[in-house]
Amino acid sequence: MSEATPRPTDPEQQPRWWTERELLLILFLIGITFCVRLDALPLFGEEPRRAQIAREMVESGDWLVPGTQRVFLPSRPPLQNWLIAFVGLMTGAFDVWSARIPSVISVALIAVMMYGYLRQYIGRLGSLTGVASFLTMTLVMEFGRSAETEAVFSLFVAASMLLWHWGWMKKWPEWQLWSIGYFFTAMGMLTKGLQAPLYFVGATTLFLLATNNWRKIVTWPHILGISVFIVTVGAWQGPFAWYRGIEDSWNIYFGDVAGRFVDRHWGVFLGHLVTFPAELLFVRLMPWSLLLLAYGSRRVRQLSGVQREGALFLAICIGFSFISVWLPPGSKVRYYMPLFPCFAALIGIAVDRLAALRPTLDPDNAWTNYVQSMVYLMTGSAVVVVAVSMLFPAMRIALSVVNALGYAAAALALAYIAWSSLKDLSERGMGRGVMSIATFLALVEVCLIVTVQERRCEDIAGQLEQLKQSLPADSQLVSLGPVHHAFAYFYEEPIPIVTIPEGDGDDDYDYFCLHTCDSDPPELPFEWTQIAVISCDRLKGRDTPKDRVFVGRRVSTDEQLGQTPHEPALPLNLFENLTRVIHQN
Repeated sequence: MSEATPRPTDPEQQPRWWTERELLLILFLIGITFCVRLDALPLFGEEPRRAQIAREMVESGDWLVPGTQRVFLPSRPPLQNWLIAFVGLMTGAFDVWSARIPSVISVALIAVMMYGYLRQYIGRLGSLTGVASFLTMTLVMEFGRSAETEAVFSLFVAASMLLWHWGWMKKWPEWQLWSIGYFFTAMGMLTKGLQAPLYFVGATTLFLLATNNWRKIVTWPHILGISVFIVTVGAWQGPFAWYRGIEDSWNIYFGDVAGRFVDRHWGVFLGHLVTFPAELLFVRLMPWSLLLLAYGSRRVRQLSGVQREGALFLAICIGFSFISVWLPPGSKVRYYMPLFPCFAALIGIAVDRLAALRPTLDPDNAWTNYVQSMVYLMTGSAVVVVAVSMLFPAMRIALSVVNALGYAAAALALAYIAWSSLKDLSERGMGRGVMSIATFLALVEVCLIVTVQERRCEDIAGQLEQLKQSLPADSQLVSLGPVHHAFAYFYEEPIPIVTIPEGDGDDDYDYFCLHTCDSDPPELPFEWTQIAVISCDRLKGRDTPKDRVFVGRRVSTDEQLGQTPHEPALPLNLFENLTRVIHQN
């Protein structure tokens, strides 16, 4: 990093940002944060559902209607499933890697795009800080390594906003910037839903109004961009609506969203208004959100020219979109992840200003205090991990002695680099501080958080492997109604859905499964014996799992002679004890 790198102020400047070595540092950070131990955790939560939909698309050849067990699932549009399916076809397997690689690639593309965008109006240090802060925010590290929808959706939403503003600053032809913005908006809508057009249209409209460019709102290039959006979404939406109808088209966009407004109790609503921003700022954006306090200084806020315009655009994007996730009482902070690049960009601008003001800064300034606090955290974590691993090896955070010592050595080395960077407040020295902090946060994610999650995750695949060994080799398992998506994914073989019969007829199946949520199985119109109960919970810990799949075998008429009918509401061991007592009497 050169001394006092130039800060672009003229929109006509063209920094060759793709040749700068900061981009190599960013790629290194992406590799250690999102690729190391990517397969340490099994697919859990909603991940198996995304992977199962993709696998069934490939197996059935139906790429139009997302679903599981050949049944339409009105969860969200299919773009992420297409990406997983494409990777699965390339790799030949629908495993952890094929399911999560689209998210990793999405985060990497966001990082590269952010660096190029920020280099249009701030220096290399600020651009590096903005990207490094985004990559190592706690929520981004969690979902950037996950097959959930958030990372892919964040790519398209961030691209629609940042590329549009990039084109605005560089004076691209208006038809280009509107077409690019609306194209990525459409891709975002095909990934998750209406948040994408809401955020893009609202942010760009308010920005044009705030900068007295309202005449740009109603122009032919803008109408062309809207046409690009309609054509892109319509390429899937049109055939889907023709095949499935208007009701299913509505449900695929609003089926999940409706649940966020279910609880209208005033206590819940007011509590959410307080806890949501608190979790956002002090948990999910941490520890980098502390640098936003630098804007409390009037000198840091004194931006000019394109830098001021950039900060204004980012603030409008954040402010407008925040209302849509803050007010619904059922919304979660992860729904707001598409705006994390905007927060990170503001952090980069703040550090860029601190670097520019460093000759006149007090020794006890925001940057110094931040780095010192992170050094204390690095040192403390090294001591705690070694102590816990040696004294309390049964704790989830405990590592093997070798790994604990290795973690401590790395954390202390990074703490030393960060501390020594305070003696050199040049851009090179501050850059070392940024990278040491970001690398430490990646180390915490890969070594500690993934280890804790690994010990808490339910082993659904292991349970199903034991189940399959207990079933006859030629048996066909069916499900009475849809089975849990994790069960369907890890079972790996087709599970046809059958309806629960009204009577004890001669249905052509012997082995079946039945999913229940916080309940025992219902009364069935036939006798059956229980083979296994599979926990499909995300995490271990509950005495009685919430999501259970009961696997049973129908009892034939001949087998029923001389036997006590099975009571499906009783656990297997209790039922066997009662049966034994009855026979003894």
